[in-house]
Amino acid sequence: MKTVLGAARAKMAGEEMRRVIHPGRNTWTEAAADASGPSRRCGRLLAYLLLGGATSPPLLLMSGWQFDSGVPLLRGADVPAGAEVRFLKFLDGLCEKSAGLSIYILAWDFHLVFALEREWMQKVLFHWMTNPRFHFLFDDCRTVGGSHHQKFIVIDGTLAFLGGMDVCEARWDDRRHLAHNPVRLSHGKPQKPYHDVQTYFVGEDAAKALTRRRD
Repeated sequence: MKTVLGAARAKMAGEEMRRVIHPGRNTWTEAAADASGPSRRCGRLLAYLLLGGATSPPLLLMSGWQFDSGVPLLRGADVPAGAEVRFLKFLDGLCEKSAGLSIYILAWDFHLVFALEREWMQKVLFHWMTNPRFHFLFDDCRTVGGSHHQKFIVIDGTLAFLGGMDVCEARWDDRRHLAHNPVRLSHGKPQKPYHDVQTYFVGEDAAKALTRRRD
């Protein structure tokens, strides 16, 4: 009985979404996924995937509002002994270890009002001081009153993350969102709880939709 009710609710939810989602008008495109669901700790999952079964993907594509070179992907007890888990060093190290790996990162070329919140000289840090197969680009297409806010990750053309998470300072938290967490630090200073939503999609169609060039 529970299975039947669950299927009926899922069908109703799908029908409700169809009423408000219209490709070409209020959403870009549609793509099928073999599996999908919430990704509760994107940075942790990304690190484990790349350290484990996906150590040699031909492509890692990341797009976001902000990236910071020193933000750790793993924290506390999750950090393997002696492992380099800082974002830029971690990814550049993967390029050095995996000859076929290419990394592409697209970040928003921020407005002056965010200058004090941003890491300076990122073009030098990310593009000129990394492996030749590590590519970093600022999105400098100006939009009055807007910003580049597309946040997604594609690994190996078959796995994608899509949502609201940025890999940057002051964005990390675990699912408990405790008032005080000793590892929730940014530049050594305690941070407030932070919550956002991220989903994962398994399958080539969903990954291709995110990597496809849109003219």
